[in-house]
Amino acid sequence: MRARYFAKRFAAKEAFVKAQGTGFSQGIIMKDIEIYSDVRGKPYIAVRKDFISKDYKIHLSLSDDGDYATAFVIICVYSSHR
Repeated sequence: MRARYFAKRFAAKEAFVKAQGTGFSQGIIMKDIEIYSDVRGKPYIAVRKDFISKDYKIHLSLSDDGDYATAFVIICVYSSHR
């Protein structure tokens, strides 16, 4: 059970850097990305450094089935110039 927990969080970190389009480059490392759950159990991502703009919303979905863990990340960037 503990392995599933960590596998989903690892997948979330991978999904985040892929959604951002940089991968693990430009100085970002695994420790810079943290995965938490709110009081209702909804997962969310906290980035420790300024690797993403301030006007954004990160959507995260985690799932597992047997030996497989998956995570989906969508990053919505909001611009004040519309």
